Amino acid sequence: MAEVKIQEGESIESALRRFKRKVQQEDIIKDIKKHSFYLKPGDKRRAKQALARKRNRKKLRRESEETDPGEVGPMEFQDRILTCVDCGAEFVWTAGEQQFFADKNFKNEPKRCKSCKGKKASRPAGAVMARERVETATSCSACGRETTVPFRPTQGRPVFCKECFQSRKSAGA
Repeated sequence: MAEVKIQEGESIESALRRFKRKVQQEDIIKDIKKHSFYLKPGDKRRAKQALARKRNRKKLRRESEETDPGEVGPMEFQDRILTCVDCGAEFVWTAGEQQFFADKNFKNEPKRCKSCKGKKASRPAGAVMARERVETATSCSACGRETTVPFRPTQGRPVFCKECFQSRKSAGA
């Protein structure tokens, strides 16, 4: 670390000039610049992989330009028609999308059309499709009155109407 002691009668400007000179001599700024930009190991690996993919695409493009235009290359993609698993509609999986999937090393082809994919993505994370509410007509185990409950009663367990349920709840039973 550069250290400068101000001498008696020395101005601050001259001390700063001496300090700057020492910093330059010891390459402190170079070290700071080298360490100021830190990449996590995972980020370094992803950047390295992205560069490798880019080089590979460039190499493939160069090779395809060198072959005859009439000749079909090994990575030739054609538009395909797929069926959406949600709505059942047919959609086109373009050659460009297939190239993108191949570049990213995705193994599975898309299952949903663009609109269904958008609907699925717009749902909040962890949200499950809303189930139908079950209403079951039954008789109360306490008073015998007909009532409806928001579940399917289980064999051998008592079912109460709203009034009996509230009275049992307040009684602490």
